Amino acid sequence: MLEGIQRLVNEFRANTLVDVSLYGPEDGFNKLPAENAGALFHICQEALANVAKHAQARNVSVSLWTSPGRAMLEIKDDGKGFDPHRVRQSIGHGLSNMQTRVMNVGGELQINSSLNNGKTIVLAWVPYQNEGAGSKA
Repeated sequence: MLEGIQRLVNEFRANTLVDVSLYGPEDGFNKLPAENAGALFHICQEALANVAKHAQARNVSVSLWTSPGRAMLEIKDDGKGFDPHRVRQSIGHGLSNMQTRVMNVGGELQINSSLNNGKTIVLAWVPYQNEGAGSKA
């Protein structure tokens, strides 16, 4: 899974010239079920597309790590931010799609942002039967 997210990050960097960093476990979540890995991949893809289209960010970080029973994905940017409640009420299909994907595999999605505050954080987790918790790499 990490290889796929690395490709997303590389494409994002090439297309936007935004400084983006990727942090993840050395094993790349090789034991994560394909459906759960796919959900995280598509959430990352949508979040990066939203950054490219709307955020006017200069820096983005994508982090993957584990906690007991969970695989975590966090995308942070230093863009202009937005009002998540207002976007969900209007044309926020991308946010709705991210929420649906993660819920379909028994996970959760949290989006923290506010208009003009200078950052947005997308945090998603999916179930993962790991052998203990790892930390951010």
